[in-house]
Amino acid sequence: MASSSSSVLIVGAGVFGLSLAYELATNRGYTSITVLDRFLPPVPDGSSVDVSRIIRTEYADPLYSSLATDALQEWRASEMYKPHYHESGFVMMADEKECPSPYFEKYRRWRGEAAERGKPLEFFEPPHADAEVKKLYKGVQADLRAFTATHNAAGGWADAAGAIRTLARQCTNAGISFVTGAQGTVVSLQRSGGRVTGVRTAAGTTWEAERVVLAMGAWTNRIVTGVDHAVSASGQPVGFIQLSDEEAQRLKSMPVMINMSTGVFCFPPTPGTNLLKVARHGFGYATEFEAETGRKVSSPRLVGSNAVSGFLPRDADEGLREGVRLFFPEFAERPFRFRRLCWYNDTPEGDFIVDYHPDVEGLFLATGGAGQLTHDLQRVQVPSGHWLARRGLLRAQGVNGVAGEVEAKESRRRGNNIEDGRGWEPGRAGAAEALASGASEAVKQQQGEGFELPVHTMWPHDGVVVYIGKDKIGFPTRFLLLSDRRRSLPPWGFQYTAQKWLMGFRVLRAMRSGQERYLYMPLEVTGYRARGNAGQVCRGTPRR
Repeated sequence: MASSSSSVLIVGAGVFGLSLAYELATNRGYTSITVLDRFLPPVPDGSSVDVSRIIRTEYADPLYSSLATDALQEWRASEMYKPHYHESGFVMMADEKECPSPYFEKYRRWRGEAAERGKPLEFFEPPHADAEVKKLYKGVQADLRAFTATHNAAGGWADAAGAIRTLARQCTNAGISFVTGAQGTVVSLQRSGGRVTGVRTAAGTTWEAERVVLAMGAWTNRIVTGVDHAVSASGQPVGFIQLSDEEAQRLKSMPVMINMSTGVFCFPPTPGTNLLKVARHGFGYATEFEAETGRKVSSPRLVGSNAVSGFLPRDADEGLREGVRLFFPEFAERPFRFRRLCWYNDTPEGDFIVDYHPDVEGLFLATGGAGQLTHDLQRVQVPSGHWLARRGLLRAQGVNGVAGEVEAKESRRRGNNIEDGRGWEPGRAGAAEALASGASEAVKQQQGEGFELPVHTMWPHDGVVVYIGKDKIGFPTRFLLLSDRRRSLPPWGFQYTAQKWLMGFRVLRAMRSGQERYLYMPLEVTGYRARGNAGQVCRGTPRR
């Protein structure tokens, strides 16, 4: 058990890293805390740094909804964070005819619970959403007649970079040390026997401590092995349009809005700069990097900033442009002033990972923010050991090689999942010629011959797991071609009768069990049920 006299080394100066450092120094009595990062906070390419991040309380999981509700109160009341919070209101919407969203069915149920808790919540069915939302917000331009929409006045956005800057200043005042540049760029762990004793940096120097915390976000799996299946880095597109003073004034009275059918969301113009931000949160884009261990992982580059290139894959740019056409038709053809990929560290079900590594003594992980952590900035405080004690723990995510223990739940990623519309095809964020541009065609059902599965450019793996309702069935990779070509899978002893494909064909998340990798894919089928756990090649049996 660590004591307050223990030295603590925290790698990463984002929300997880700074929140933990501040908590340990101000409330736990720790006096020897060092934070390492490539840049001084706010780190320019960190997922917690931008001109705006959504503050909301709507999550399908009560655990995260409760956490976000507590955080909202801190944003409103805290002297540290209140200046950075803008309660503009929050509108979620989806075209349920074009893209059915189970999220809104859950939301209809959640509305009653929210009313009991005294939360302001409004729900608008089509075609009334257009008039009702515009009655509340004069700055809304989108035609919402085809949309189902929810409105929560208790929400909005925060200046994430400003909040991080304030927190970093408070950390410095609390006596926390920061090391940046090559001396703070961690490239590997330092071990003694089976215990982590420190880290090695790009400058060749080593930093040692009794407790090492990795809070590296999208860079996590570059450094630590055995978590490839539990965390995966994805680049999500962000674009900014420059407005004039008059244009910004017209849009000033608008809420944060998100189209759950596409994953595209937007913010009111940023005060002071008049920048109009549009972004998309979906599967994102992967790179391929060979770590020092020889593993190939998806990760942003370690040396230099990933925020300066301005590169976006072709389909990502078009996705943002479609969002502009919907939300701001008058700016449909206005060029982006700048754009970039924002790198997130995703987990299979959207849970945070806050725990000791089960196999590596002395190593604590605080990661898996999945782009959802900034709103919980003041509430992410990690006591000694196990803070988030359900599902977000490494063991629950399958770090011990038990990927099959991750249940096939109705909401694969809580409150921000594939089924609620963020179902863009995965792609590459590497060289332009290697990118998959555009979504693959829908999967074809072939009675008696299995399914024809379009496989997007993905990293190598040895098998797939297909969800059938709440069950899952595994297939080995030898029946797939890992390219943009397609190949049929055998029928496995029975004919599939497809009721519908959830969002078409979607590759959910790369998982790993032992030495085998799996891609999770949603599939809804009537008449048959698959038996067995992830990783097993199973035959379907008739449903009784």
